[in-house]
Amino acid sequence: MFQEGRRGYDRSQVDAYLAALAAGGPPVGFQGFDTVRRGYDRAEVDAHLAALSGVVPLPSAPPAPADFRGFDTGVRGYDRSQVDAYLAAFAAGGPPVGFQGFDTVRRGYDRAQVDAHLAALHRDLR
Repeated sequence: MFQEGRRGYDRSQVDAYLAALAAGGPPVGFQGFDTVRRGYDRAEVDAHLAALSGVVPLPSAPPAPADFRGFDTGVRGYDRSQVDAYLAAFAAGGPPVGFQGFDTVRRGYDRAQVDAHLAALHRDLR
């Protein structure tokens, strides 16, 4: 269905997600696809899901710059739910008060990418 890329979305996760959509809705607790070697081409999957968005409700995401494509996941990275919550709070009114940092977990968001994205968001506030 999708081209295979050098780095792309985990094929089994995409297939399971699309099967769940076909059965009636996105999987409960969906937090995004892991990025792996030889996965599905990210642009193709994103375009396909965007085309489906008028037919099937997709998980909402906080607003981001037009060129933002999400974060890769790695063996060790920032806790995905914490990063997503931070970005949602940021989109709702600015940086969260009392933020102490993200936990580092297995299969978390790439730390360098998150740090660079947050730096750009904070820079835009000035």
